[in-house]
Amino acid sequence: PPGCRHRKEGFPMTVQSIRIITFSPTHSSLNAAKAVASAFDCPVEVEDITTSWREPHSAPFSSGELLIASVPVYGGRIPAFVEPYLRSLQGNGAVACPVVVYGNRAYEDALLELGDILAGDGFLPVAGAVFVAEHSMTAKVATGRPSKGELAEGKAFGEQLKAKLAKDDLSRPEIPGNRPYKERKPSGGDPMYPATKENCIGCGICAKGCPMQIISREDFCTIIAPENCIRCCACVKNCPAGAMHFDSPAFAALQQMMEENFVGEHQPEFYL
Repeated sequence: PPGCRHRKEGFPMTVQSIRIITFSPTHSSLNAAKAVASAFDCPVEVEDITTSWREPHSAPFSSGELLIASVPVYGGRIPAFVEPYLRSLQGNGAVACPVVVYGNRAYEDALLELGDILAGDGFLPVAGAVFVAEHSMTAKVATGRPSKGELAEGKAFGEQLKAKLAKDDLSRPEIPGNRPYKERKPSGGDPMYPATKENCIGCGICAKGCPMQIISREDFCTIIAPENCIRCCACVKNCPAGAMHFDSPAFAALQQMMEENFVGEHQPEFYL
């Protein structure tokens, strides 16, 4: 039958279900993955590991499933701390589409790296997608992206992926990037971490949504281990009262640098 592990060569492959696994502090990576998945008429399950990446628990895949793995780009690479989770996945011959989302600077080796990890897990990376999103640290870079039009492009790409699989084409596309991947730079200088204004309403959304668990759940104005902040700004963007902010000069300098240098209109990229 279509999608089974012992499918005959040349028999159309039907995706029976989709599993999205995403690390998405400000929801851009999740929205990009959902756009691609929306082209398929089958059940879609979302595993958002934004706050659960420390404990790999994803069930093994079967060959009738499609994995859409979606993560943001940090310094031209995938986030280092989610790599163990991703490497724990069991593909068992399922097809996969890696998706990376970057803040309008460059995605460099991230898409290639994510595809390599999935291939090492036993998946068949048959496609790849790159989206641009509003930068987590400043709304003045790639403001409001991915746009509705770009998400529609993601759905159109999903239709192309569905057509590729229907032709029994399980080939891996050529993806830009370098091996070995770009070296990760150690974070240096003074820590940059959020502060809470007096208009905090005590809802706790910031603490619940912090990937690094640095905001105290007993006192939302207290930052635990500030050196672990990754500046994803989930706390800032998800705060209903606008009470979370970064007030350090170093953070302001980074914002200014990005606003001066990363305003070009990069476009989504799709690989089949």
